[in-house]
Amino acid sequence: MRIFLVLLLALVITLTLTWFFAPGPMYYAAVGLERQLAGLDSRTVRVQGTRWAYTDGGSGAPLLLLHGFGADKDNWNRVARHLTDRYRVVAPDLPGFGDSDPAADGYTIAAQAQRLFEFADAIGLRRFHLGGNSMGGYIALAMARRHPERVESVWLLAPAGVAAAPVSPFVETVLQGETNPLIPSSPEQFEQTLELVFEQRPFLPGPMIDYLAERQVARQELYQSIFQDVGFGSQPSETFAQGLTVPALIVWGERDRVLHPDGGPILAGLLASDTLILMPGIGHLPMVEDPLGTATDYIQWRQQVSRSPGTVQP
Repeated sequence: MRIFLVLLLALVITLTLTWFFAPGPMYYAAVGLERQLAGLDSRTVRVQGTRWAYTDGGSGAPLLLLHGFGADKDNWNRVARHLTDRYRVVAPDLPGFGDSDPAADGYTIAAQAQRLFEFADAIGLRRFHLGGNSMGGYIALAMARRHPERVESVWLLAPAGVAAAPVSPFVETVLQGETNPLIPSSPEQFEQTLELVFEQRPFLPGPMIDYLAERQVARQELYQSIFQDVGFGSQPSETFAQGLTVPALIVWGERDRVLHPDGGPILAGLLASDTLILMPGIGHLPMVEDPLGTATDYIQWRQQVSRSPGTVQP
């Protein structure tokens, strides 16, 4: 018994020291558990010389999920937990984010869309459903416009690039030439980033926040370049959405301070086949703030669309 207590105490001390002085391994352990609960495996693939990290799991029709600016594939873990029993869910780290290599040829939305088709080819996806949040939704629209014969449907969660949308608090900050809140240069600014993107902020222990802040701050220069290409070098979402016949579900948090929720009705008016859902009390990341509600809405929409003659299959 004494040996057991000594070993238990040693384990507790080790974990505590690791948590406070080396939070990276603890973060990846927590993320790994989320992936496991969602039925997702971690994988890598090389595409045109670039290493892509991605998660893949579940069975059924493929659903390719694209994260937003400054985020990564693990933004989808919580919602994927409610989807992998129906669909094969694939979530890549876009080049330059997460564990994927940076791209060598720019980050305009058109360039990112082309790279994603190459990624899909590399893992054997010919036809698939698409989902995207923020920048990822912007890319999803571009992909559906470029190759509608390959994209079965698009799930747009607060997609970026709606030029006609009212100015949000985030956009106003950027237009005034102030520090971009999505590109923090210090741990204190990363706290402000979290406050901006979430209305209902999920719990994150202090050491984990510090670790994530360090990762974000270390990528300032790369993120500045990416943001320039996405925000000022790309066609607006309206160009990709106008008359698009691919079935689309638009989801927007009514408390989104990054991109104005009125972007939803604007896109809905351009798409030939759409459904718009505004989520009360939700910010910029519906799939993180309310994963069950977000997944339920999507599953119901897919079922509804599949019953419409001549449209997407579940």
